[in-house]
Amino acid sequence: MPNPGPATNIVTNSMAELVSVSLPARLMYPQDQLTALSAFGNGSMTFQYVPVLNAMTLSRVDALFGMSIASTTTSNIYGFALTALAGIYSNTISGTGTATTAILTALSTGSTTVSYSVASNNSGQTQLLQSAIRAISVPMGFCSLYQGEYIIGYALSSATSSIGTAANTALGQTLSVYGGAQLQTALNFAPEFTNATATSGGLYQGMGIHSVTQSAPLNTYAISDINATGVNISQANIALVFRNT
Repeated sequence: MPNPGPATNIVTNSMAELVSVSLPARLMYPQDQLTALSAFGNGSMTFQYVPVLNAMTLSRVDALFGMSIASTTTSNIYGFALTALAGIYSNTISGTGTATTAILTALSTGSTTVSYSVASNNSGQTQLLQSAIRAISVPMGFCSLYQGEYIIGYALSSATSSIGTAANTALGQTLSVYGGAQLQTALNFAPEFTNATATSGGLYQGMGIHSVTQSAPLNTYAISDINATGVNISQANIALVFRNT
């Protein structure tokens, strides 16, 4: 039998491509080095810049809050109520020619109001007496986010009550919004050289705290009404979660 010669590789090099079976179910931004931020005001609309790298669908927007609520051994009933607002916005220009204004235009908005109670420290929503970082969610209706840059607005209003045989005094509570540590220092963040540092002309135009307390998400916001320097930009860097579950 003749020598068949050297062995040869009959399997060619190949590359496997992994494709997700579905769109992402959740997106969190920012994700790293989260810490408690200085609290923004009750009802203050906070605008956070969010880049979306992969298309996804969502039905709710969450913000992360560290919650600590005092407990009691009296017969008081502790009540906790909150209203949360959210909106997904794009940067646009209103007007024509020299009479133009930079604005945020809503793509989708939502709001919710909920309340919880704890009775005599042993019934009702007693898990609220355990300190935790909780996601406070706003339903948005089913919508899609495509690759691009968005400005997300979020506001929270909260109130407490205490009703019972003891003094009708609200129990102590602390809510601290969580966000990225990279903007903790109250500096003027990345304004262009040609812009005054007191304007909203920074790198992420529209990110900041609105100057007026909100009771509902608006369809448009003038960027000139959004405070984007100093502590405002630090407070605006909140952690947001987008999900469709």
